[in-house]
Amino acid sequence: GEGVVNMVAQSYRFHKGVNLLKEMLSPECPYKVGGIGKPLLVEYTSGQHLSQWYPGRDYREMYVARNDMGGGVILTSLTHLIDTMRYLFSGFSLEGGFARNSGTLGIDVEDAATLMGTANGAPFVATSDFLQPRHIHRIKVTGSNGVGMLDLVRNSYEWTDGTRSYDTYFPATEDHYRKELEVFLDAVQRNVPSPVPFLEGKINLQELERHVKIL
Repeated sequence: GEGVVNMVAQSYRFHKGVNLLKEMLSPECPYKVGGIGKPLLVEYTSGQHLSQWYPGRDYREMYVARNDMGGGVILTSLTHLIDTMRYLFSGFSLEGGFARNSGTLGIDVEDAATLMGTANGAPFVATSDFLQPRHIHRIKVTGSNGVGMLDLVRNSYEWTDGTRSYDTYFPATEDHYRKELEVFLDAVQRNVPSPVPFLEGKINLQELERHVKIL
């Protein structure tokens, strides 16, 4: 209700790698190498076979695989994906997308999707699925100063301008979940709005509902 402090669980906003990419995208990026400059093309790819999500358990019984529990790649994965894009790019706009059930997993929800739009004026394309035999999660930005790629599976950021190269690695931790909780509890204690209010989550859902067509 009114006056209640709320916050959408979007932990990638607190992820070291995502925030490193955000810094590299900034016009005020202080680094001589690694900075991307003006975005020219943005590609976001994520996927992992659903059987790997719950080792030793029947994934078909889990919420992610069930329509009656709000599962599917749209609500499970794309909500995080477009929130991350909005966090990274102030001028992000979703223009369209498609999702479908491949029929290979024995579930009643969509297991693969693609999105398209613009990110600060640059073309944006994305795919997300429950089908990849090897986990993949990366954001690649081609820019006026070079190409930067954040890999959230390898915990790395790689950059090149064709002549120079730069890469760095960050530890695989769950600090972003802790940071997210700390920020929310701080907002509750001070009785101030959280940085990710429910309204932003609502907008993400409305955008997906408006633009993604289920085949």
